[in-house]
Amino acid sequence: MNTALSALRSGPKGQRTVTILYGHPDTDPARLCHSIMNHYARAVEAVGAKVNVLEIGRMEFGTLMSAEDQKAGAVPTDIDKAQDAIAEADRLVLIFPLWLGSMPGRFKMFLEQVFRPGFAYDFSKNGQVNTYLKGKSADVIVTMGMPPLFYKWFFRAHGMKNLKRNILNFIGVKPVRFKYIGMVDKLTSERADELFLEIERYAAR
Repeated sequence: MNTALSALRSGPKGQRTVTILYGHPDTDPARLCHSIMNHYARAVEAVGAKVNVLEIGRMEFGTLMSAEDQKAGAVPTDIDKAQDAIAEADRLVLIFPLWLGSMPGRFKMFLEQVFRPGFAYDFSKNGQVNTYLKGKSADVIVTMGMPPLFYKWFFRAHGMKNLKRNILNFIGVKPVRFKYIGMVDKLTSERADELFLEIERYAAR
C-alpha cells in the first residue's frame, strides 16, 4: 500500500480527519474549485479518513470592526461550528480562486473570524505567542487565470507568502503545501480530467 495513503488511514489518534475550508464565495457546484474540493474529499475518504467540509459562501458572519471585537466579541454560530471542525482536524485544506493577487475578501473575513485569540493563538504576559493549532498541516490549492510560474516569479506570490507565514505558521499550522492551478479559463475537458486525477494523487501524498 502507498505509504502516503497509509499516513491518513491510521495514526495514534485513530481515524484521521481532514477539514476542507472552501473559500470560493460562490457556492455554484459547477465551479472548478467545487469540483477540486469534491475530488480531494473523495481521495482522502477512500483511505478511511473523515472529511469535514466548510463552505464559506453558505455561512453567516459579519465583518470584525476592531481588535476588541475579534478578541471578546460574540462568536457567530457558524464560526463556532467551524472552530470545532478545525480543532478536530489533522489536516486543513484551503481551496480558493486567486483574486487581485490573494484570496477572496470573504474568505479573509472568515479566517479573521475563525482564528480568533483564545482559539488559534494568544499572547502571554511577556508578549510571547502561544499557538493552539500545532500538529496540524495544511494544503492550499489556488486556481488562477495566469500561468503559476508568472504568479510566483513576476508577482512573487506575496499573497500566498502572507497566508503561509503570517496566518497559518503564526497559529502553529505547518508544514504548508501549495498547489497552483493556472490558465483555468482555457481548461479543456481532457485537461480537467487529468487535473482531477492530479488532485486525487496530491491529496494522498
